[in-house]
Amino acid sequence: MDMDQDIPEALQQEVDGLIAKVVAFQGLHGRRVARAFKRTRKGRPLLEELGQFGLPLPPDFRAMYHNHNGADPGATMSWHQMAVFLDWQWPDLWSVISVNKVSRKRKEFPSPDRIWMTREETRFTSLELYPAGEVEGQVPLLATQGPLSAVTYVAFDSPLLMLRTVVAAQEAGLISYDTEGRAAYPLQDMAALAGAINPRQTYWTALAEGTVDFKIPRKTEEEL
Repeated sequence: MDMDQDIPEALQQEVDGLIAKVVAFQGLHGRRVARAFKRTRKGRPLLEELGQFGLPLPPDFRAMYHNHNGADPGATMSWHQMAVFLDWQWPDLWSVISVNKVSRKRKEFPSPDRIWMTREETRFTSLELYPAGEVEGQVPLLATQGPLSAVTYVAFDSPLLMLRTVVAAQEAGLISYDTEGRAAYPLQDMAALAGAINPRQTYWTALAEGTVDFKIPRKTEEEL
């Protein structure tokens, strides 16, 4: 069965258009990762394999990989240089599948009801797709700190709204890069912009207020 046969044409066109704007922005800033965005069908069969984890993959997530397979140039760049969605990278689907397989085997993150998507190095947060949090067709992306994180935040209301948020921040002139390739942006402005696009978001507000608190539970003696 083709998992992508039910992606609405208008959705696919919007997603592809937003990705094109991300590529153009990366290129405009002279970032080599722009060359890692390639149109390919390689991600399509891998969506089938990712679906074998038993969690539904929303159409906007599948649309991201329908004509692309992430933007991962491999080991030729630092983590910061590979980030394209603000602080987060866009890994190929094979990497997503591999991390999820290993983490489930080891009973680490993500939780059984989430799909790990990507990570970043500035604040050490991961983005995880959370199908159980679906509201009116929108599946949120949670910001967590992995297996020890007892607290999660909604970073984006859906993959589509993540793309819209990133492009809106680009067009508003909020994003710049330091000499090491880290994304820099004014937190108050980013929180206002992200909140206007993602009504359920909690991550950007907490980040701007300086109250992001990924609580790390202590292990009991039996667990050690």
